[in-house]
Formats: sequence, C-alpha cells, structure tokens
Amino acid sequence: MCRQNREADTTGSSMDISKGREVLPKNVKPLHYALTLEPNFEKFTYEGTVVIELDVVEDTKSISLNTLELDIHSTKITSGDTTVSSSPTLSFDEDSQTTKIDFNDTIPAGRKATLTQKFTGTLNDKMAGFYRSSYKGADGKDAYIATTQMEATDARRAFPCFDEPALKATYT
Repeated sequence: MCRQNREADTTGSSMDISKGREVLPKNVKPLHYALTLEPNFEKFTYEGTVVIELDVVEDTKSISLNTLELDIHSTKITSGDTTVSSSPTLSFDEDSQTTKIDFNDTIPAGRKATLTQKFTGTLNDKMAGFYRSSYKGADGKDAYIATTQMEATDARRAFPCFDEPALKATYT
C-alpha cells in the first residue's frame, strides 16, 4: 500500500478541492445554457450552438471555459442590449482543455452577460461527450444514434461549457 504523509488543511469549515488541479477563473458564473446539437450520421459530425447566460462576478475583459475536440466558428458576447464583442480573440490551451475569450470592453461586476458560440464537433466512438452508438436495425443493417456521456469532465467534448462541479447551471 502506498501512503504519503500529508497534513490536512483544517483551516476553515470546508476543503478547497481546487488544490492540485487547474480550475476556471471565478470572474463569471454560468446561470443557464440553451444548447442545440445537430448530428450528421453520414459524416459522424455535428453542428452546435450554445447560448450561455452569465452572472459577471468581477469586472472582466475575458471569459474562460472548457473545450476539447471542438471547432469554434463564431463567438459573440452581449450584456443587456449592448454587443460587447462580435469577434473576440480566442486562444485554446490543450493542456488545460480551455478556451479563453478576450475582448476590449470591460463588463462590470454585477451585470449579466450572454455568450453565444457556434461550433462543430465529431460524433466520436470514445463513449465520451456527444458520441455515436450503433445498433442493428430491423433490416439487419447497422444504424446509429447520438448519445451523451457528461461525467466527470466529458461535457467539454460535446460543447463549450464551464465543466466543473462548482459551476452548475440549468439547461434547455
């Protein structure tokens, strides 16, 4: 049996589960996702649109979220009736599986914002994210369905999201 002598941090009433792993910045918090995924079973790909309603917790000029094996085609950020950016700068970090969205104007803390992204992905056969599964049809031929596996960190393979337990939100 392998054991390490580690002293527990008992200051405060709860443990900080973020130690030892990289977490997203806390400048925004997702409130609601409106998600559309349209599979193409001939190409084993899909097109998607996600609209994320956000609570801006700190003044911000960037939003970071989790993505993996997705191609993001467009990104728009709005706050109220104002378009903050319709062509922000996106940078992907493969190691942390994050995409950072940078824009010029600051969204002040306490405001609501909306992030809209259009993207494509692969209906993979890894049983992770948004993937394909086969079955035998009534005619004996292979047929396919699209299904999901979102635990533990597989939602980021399906759509751009805040794929962390502390950042839960509702979906439609």
